[in-house]
Amino acid sequence: MTSQLHRLSAIRAVLADSVPSGHESSAPATDEAVALEVDSILQRVSTSLDVEAERRGAAAGSEFAKARSLLIGHGTQALRKLSAGDGPENFSDDEVGSLEAVVQFDGSRPALVLREGAVDPHHPFLGKWANDIGGGVQSIRHCASSVGRLEPSGGGPLDFFGTGFIFDCKAMLIITAGHVLDQIVKRVGRNGSKSGDVLKLGDEVRIDFDGEADTAAKRLLKVEAGVRVGKSADMALLVARPLSEKEDADHADAEVPASIDTRLVVPAGGKPVPGSLCVIGFPARFAPPRSQPDGHQVNWEWVRYHLTGAAQGVKRLAPGLPLRQPDPNSNGRTFGHDATTAGGNSGSPVIAWKDQHQPAIGVHVSGMTFETNEAEFLASIGEDLNCAMQALRKWRA
Repeated sequence: MTSQLHRLSAIRAVLADSVPSGHESSAPATDEAVALEVDSILQRVSTSLDVEAERRGAAAGSEFAKARSLLIGHGTQALRKLSAGDGPENFSDDEVGSLEAVVQFDGSRPALVLREGAVDPHHPFLGKWANDIGGGVQSIRHCASSVGRLEPSGGGPLDFFGTGFIFDCKAMLIITAGHVLDQIVKRVGRNGSKSGDVLKLGDEVRIDFDGEADTAAKRLLKVEAGVRVGKSADMALLVARPLSEKEDADHADAEVPASIDTRLVVPAGGKPVPGSLCVIGFPARFAPPRSQPDGHQVNWEWVRYHLTGAAQGVKRLAPGLPLRQPDPNSNGRTFGHDATTAGGNSGSPVIAWKDQHQPAIGVHVSGMTFETNEAEFLASIGEDLNCAMQALRKWRA
C-alpha cells in the first residue's frame, strides 16, 4: 500500500505540474494532495488523441476508438479521486493503469517516436516539453544517432534484446544493461572466449543504429563480445565492428556513430543528477497484444499500443525528471527517474539534455514509471568501466 501511495502521489505531482519551469525539482511523492485541474487534463488528453486520430485517418481504426474510450472513461473517474485526495485503497487497478496512461497522452511524460533523429515539432503529445525539444533539435539528433537496438541476426522491432549506445567510437565499445548481455548469451550461447571475463558472442548478434519508425533501413554493426561491468552493477560493455561484404552484402561497412559524451565524475556543486533528463531507446512489448480482453480488467498495454500507433520496438525519446538521487549509503550506484519506459528500454542512455555537451549520466536498467524506474549512475562505476574496457582490449589484441 505504501508503494501505491508513493506512485499515486508522484502521478498527482506530475499532473499538477508542480515542478518549477526550470526543471530543478525532482517532484518527490508526498502524502499531501495537490490540486488538479481535472477538466483541463481531460481536455488535453482528448484534444491530443483527436489530433492523433486525424493524423492517422482511416489507419487509426476501431481499435484506436475503443482504446480512447477506455482511457477517457477510466481516467475521468481516477482523476476525480486523485484530485479529491482519495487513499490508494479507493483506486482499482484499472484506475491506476489509466492514470499512468494519462500522463503519456496529456504531454506530461510522453514517449515520442524519433524520425531522422528528431521529434515531430507538431506532435500532439509534446505537451510541456515542446520548448525543450524544439530548442534541442541538433543535440537530440546527435545523441539519437548513437543509440542502437541490440538484436539477433535477422531480428527487428519485435525480436530484440534491448538498447545500447556508443561509448567509444574508435574502439567501437557499446554500453548496455548487464541483464541484456545475459539475455543475449542465453539466446545465442557462449562461443568460447580468450578471457574468463569476456563472453564471445559468435556471429549472431547485431546492433541497428537506425531502428526508426516507418523505415526498413538498417545501419548494422556486428557485436562480437561482451563483459560485465563490475560485480554489483547491472551494466555491460560490448565490442562491435562493421560487417564484411561476405557476412552481409546489404549492410557491410556501416559507419560507426559518434560517441555519446558520458559523465564519469560527479560535478562540483549541485545535485549529482540534474533537474531534467531524457531517455532514448527502444521501448517494446515483445508480443504486442492482439485483442482487448473481455471482462472488467483492462489490458493497458493494449490501450497504449493502439493509442501510440502500434509502433513497437522503434527509437523513442522520453523526457522526465529524477525521482531519487544516488544514495551515498549504497555507494551512490543508482538513481530513480520518471521518464516513460517499457521492456526494451534496458540499456538506454539517461541523458542530462540541458547540461553542456548533453552527457549520458546513467543507464536505464529496470522499473515501472512512477514507482521504481532505476538507472545505473555512471559516475559511480568509472573504475569498473575502465577494467571492462581493458578486458575487451586485451581480448581483441
